[in-house]
Amino acid sequence: MELDFFIINEQNFSKLINREKTIYRIFYHAGKNYIVFETDVTEKMVGLSDDDQNVTNVTWELLTEKSHEGKKYLIFEGRGEYMERCADGTPLCMSERDFGNIGIEKHLFANIIANLMAHYPDRYSISDMKNVVGLEGFIFEDGKMWI
Repeated sequence: MELDFFIINEQNFSKLINREKTIYRIFYHAGKNYIVFETDVTEKMVGLSDDDQNVTNVTWELLTEKSHEGKKYLIFEGRGEYMERCADGTPLCMSERDFGNIGIEKHLFANIIANLMAHYPDRYSISDMKNVVGLEGFIFEDGKMWI
């Protein structure tokens, strides 16, 4: 079975989620809450090519949860902006690029969610997290979270 997402292994997860640089946000749109994280990646880290040199800042939006080979993954869609030569010959233009979908094991990202809720309860409250697209498989009650 061919996957429609690239599995982030634990080694790349520790590169992808960087305490000093990764930024998390929840935003509200069309009656739903969405969670995104923004981080620097190389194409190799997210399965696009063997390029491990060029770094792009990518925003990853949580879409859904999927199972594969007995494991549960949270699926994120990535979009990033990068500089390239413009079609009109101008030296540099900002372009947006689709970075595809990545899958992060549910238990790994659950630890991130738990830490955000513990350290920033005003921004990541249980009532907000209950309504985040993609976290429907999480249980939020009595001030706690379970997966």
